[in-house]
Amino acid sequence: VAFEIDDKDEGWSVLASGFSEEVRGPADHDALFERLATCWPTDEHQRIVRIRTDRMSGRRLKSS
Repeated sequence: VAFEIDDKDEGWSVLASGFSEEVRGPADHDALFERLATCWPTDEHQRIVRIRTDRMSGRRLKSS
């Protein structure tokens, strides 16, 4: 899978690619759930999928 995130106001772009997997182990799930709970809307975080990154790249975007 690939995941890209950009911030045109700050002028950067990052692309991560690798293999995705659902987090199923109770200890891992609970630890990640605690870290992500403040970022996600209520009831939207029943499943957690992580990317095991093989490649990551980033670049600065030109300002116009």
